[in-house]
Amino acid sequence: MKRLFLSFVFLVAITSIALGQMINNFDSAPADTNYWSYFTNHGGQHYQTSDNADSAKGWILIDYITDPVYEGTGAMKLEYSAHNIEGWGGYTKLEHWHPDSNAVYDWSAYDSVAFWYYNSVPQSLAGRVHLRFNLHDVSDSPDGAKTYSVLQSEYYYSFHYILDAEPGWNKVQLPLIEDPNAWNGEAFNLTGWAGISGNVKLDPDKIKGFSFEFSISGGGQGDHATGTVIIDNLTLVGRKHRDFIFFNGRALPNNFSSWAWGQSTIEVEEGAGVIEGTNALKWVQGDEWGNGWTGMGFTIDPPYNMEFEWETDTLKFKLKAEEGVGVLRVQLEDGTAKVGQAFTPTTDNQWHDYVFKLSELPYQDGTSDFNPANVVVIGMMAEGSGVAGKVVYITDWWTGDPEIDVVAPLAPTNVQGVAGQYYNLVIWEDVPGEAGEVYNIYASEKPITTLDSPDIETVATGIMEGEQAVAHFIYYPLKDQNVEYYYAVNCKDAAGNVGPIGTSGAVSNAAKGIPTIALNAPANFAVDGDLSEWEASGIRPFVLKPETDHVPVGVVNDSLDLKATVYLAIDEDYLYVAADVVDDVYHYGEGNWWDQDAFQIFIGFYDQRGPKHTAIKRGSEPDHIIYFVEDRIQHDVAGGGVLYTPEHENYHFEPLGGSDYLIEAKIPLDSLVAGTDIRFYRERGMRIPLDLYLHDNDGAGWEGNLGFSQISTDHQWQNPAEWAYTWIGDTTHVTSVEKSKKFTTVGSYELFQNYPNPFNPSTTIQYTLAKAGMVKIELFNMLGQRMKTLVNEFQQEGSHTIHFDAKELSSGIYFYRIQAGDFTRTMKAIFMK
Repeated sequence: MKRLFLSFVFLVAITSIALGQMINNFDSAPADTNYWSYFTNHGGQHYQTSDNADSAKGWILIDYITDPVYEGTGAMKLEYSAHNIEGWGGYTKLEHWHPDSNAVYDWSAYDSVAFWYYNSVPQSLAGRVHLRFNLHDVSDSPDGAKTYSVLQSEYYYSFHYILDAEPGWNKVQLPLIEDPNAWNGEAFNLTGWAGISGNVKLDPDKIKGFSFEFSISGGGQGDHATGTVIIDNLTLVGRKHRDFIFFNGRALPNNFSSWAWGQSTIEVEEGAGVIEGTNALKWVQGDEWGNGWTGMGFTIDPPYNMEFEWETDTLKFKLKAEEGVGVLRVQLEDGTAKVGQAFTPTTDNQWHDYVFKLSELPYQDGTSDFNPANVVVIGMMAEGSGVAGKVVYITDWWTGDPEIDVVAPLAPTNVQGVAGQYYNLVIWEDVPGEAGEVYNIYASEKPITTLDSPDIETVATGIMEGEQAVAHFIYYPLKDQNVEYYYAVNCKDAAGNVGPIGTSGAVSNAAKGIPTIALNAPANFAVDGDLSEWEASGIRPFVLKPETDHVPVGVVNDSLDLKATVYLAIDEDYLYVAADVVDDVYHYGEGNWWDQDAFQIFIGFYDQRGPKHTAIKRGSEPDHIIYFVEDRIQHDVAGGGVLYTPEHENYHFEPLGGSDYLIEAKIPLDSLVAGTDIRFYRERGMRIPLDLYLHDNDGAGWEGNLGFSQISTDHQWQNPAEWAYTWIGDTTHVTSVEKSKKFTTVGSYELFQNYPNPFNPSTTIQYTLAKAGMVKIELFNMLGQRMKTLVNEFQQEGSHTIHFDAKELSSGIYFYRIQAGDFTRTMKAIFMK
């Protein structure tokens, strides 16, 4: 792997000094009593000796003193004794390790490490003992950041023959490089005496710890040497210039989490970048409040320290905007203060470069005292100019002129699935030599050789290094069923390069039978709050309670606090919803609806196979958010709005005496068509993205949320990857005979005959794409006039289905044509009313 100039792992940050970073100033004893590791030798000590050392002749006494000091208020005094008892001499040492088992120290922003020493009492045997400052590099350790042994680290020595010096302050400064010829303090040396060989390269971004060691020469004669040295100001020095990447044309940094507001959406669109084969951020504007304010951005954790570069560097990005996009603002935030620049983009749907000097970005929203050492947010917004549905593309978003890593990582190894109760635990070994990488996990009921198959299920994405385990919850329609799964894991490095997959064998386990969306409403259905027809129908409800379901945020104590029984059904024309909510206190008052008692449905109107959506989408695979509160049903997507109030015959909301409440609704599928959506027609066996979500307020303010999805983090409103799923009906796949015949040519471009044909009023069109790209499907009449655009969006490789409703057209012969890359084809469809 070619190393990036930047890295996205835990930064050591204790005290900042000019052009340096303090590791430890030794002003006082550390609060962590295990800052210096505890060893069992000699009855248990915070130092280690060589194996055969006598406790009376091998030891270190640590004290924190106020005089003499080099800087600050204190320094660390080490009284030492080293015992020559081994065939090569002996040692006594202190070891420090990072306290977080999932983290390392990242020293890559500096070129050297330094400390000051004062040789208070020269050694008692002149020339026999020297000081070593050693580093524990875990870049290639089999346990990665979980390593706490020098035997599993690349153990880099440095050698300093200073313990005969007269008292006085002196500085040791070591470049953070490996040199096999460094035997006298010139650099670090991977001698091979201890630890692993690894990649034979010191990786400053993977330092798990360090040691101070006193080594005595000899052949085991039994003599020992004592002395005292004072250490102060262990510091990183030589701050390197860093280029900060926000989006590199491939992927977001792994320490970024995205968000959007005002009904905007943000996602990475493959193939949409400036250069063929690169990607771009796709921002689709919303206008939730009708005032044009909407935006998106990213939280940066750990933050970027841009202090050193702030006065000299510029913020750069490429942006492509369509006609109608208004004034935008790019903005950086430190958690309190905000700086940013408003600009008017060129709206010709072509790429243009934008450059702004960091130090000249004006303050925003009345803030001041921006701290460039703690940049936690970058984002972009429409300044009262947002128009729902307008698209803005952004790429190559960074400071400076970064070097981009283009080398993909290796495949993870030892991928396995371990059966649990209604889940399989997927485990693997991380890729050695990577830093700040994440892992993506996939599942299929067939052996996995490629991720291009539409049968591949995305289990999880963005799993941080060191975790090496993910639960795959397995479900089946309505009843428990034995199933067999295969797994694959790949690595995405810090630059967004994705490596090959590592795969598992078959894992057999029982899938949990879950409720589904019934194919039809119950007999004698009426929107009246009486749920007896649901209860008598045999339709199995979703029962949500904190004991068995998921509380992603806040507190929901038990089923007495909140429980819901939810029924769902769908037919050709309507979505039917009923919910009996048991709540110890019902409350709906002033403030945000999501802080009240409310019920929310997240649902995708498409057969979800393959990668999950990572942003709310419209078009041929629309994602819907619907919430139910006391005064309305709200279709909470761009282009949506209030569907019904309780006065309408299609919505019944009934509080039950200050505690529980009932919901019943009948929602026309036509009313859920928003923006560019294709109208949905249900088919038995469709796998439907879904989450059911309850907000709880017991009168003293919002308390917590309860949901169906086990993987949500309360961000379902912007990320459908957090939704769970169910099916329509009682089977796991669409059983249409026509569909099974037609979907046979994945890996090539095909446009199939619509079915049924002739049709009235709706029909299904299926097609396959050999590779990802822009797809347009249009409908023409006999005169060649375009009647409707059915698809006009970027789509992934594989099989696709659209449903077309022609009830607004006249009977007759029509032609539908696909354009995808260089592929075009036209088919005839007959509409007969």
